[in-house]
Amino acid sequence: MHGMDLNLPLSAIMTTDLIILRPGDSLKAASDAFRKNNIHHLPVVDLDGFLVGIFSKSDYLRLGNVWTSFQKNQDMEGSHFHANVTIGEVMTRELVKLSPTDSISMAVGIFRHKT
Repeated sequence: MHGMDLNLPLSAIMTTDLIILRPGDSLKAASDAFRKNNIHHLPVVDLDGFLVGIFSKSDYLRLGNVWTSFQKNQDMEGSHFHANVTIGEVMTRELVKLSPTDSISMAVGIFRHKT
């Protein structure tokens, strides 16, 4: 983060135009979102707009690897599993949440501690 003022609020650098998923969306919806938007993380929000989880491209790929280990030579895409497993069943629920007014340095500290 060379040259960046770490005391700035997160609102100075955060994305606000988000592509989201709902807990009832299918793995196919996530796959389509990843493919169409070239993104790696999808926030999962409830009907009231509250963040309830996150689903990452690496989560999706990991599920695909598990699928192919059980279903030899079958791609997960197009399968009953792909169409019917919901994001709510596989999303990460344990989240660290920050406020737009929290500093960039606070976020950096959390990332360094968690990784």
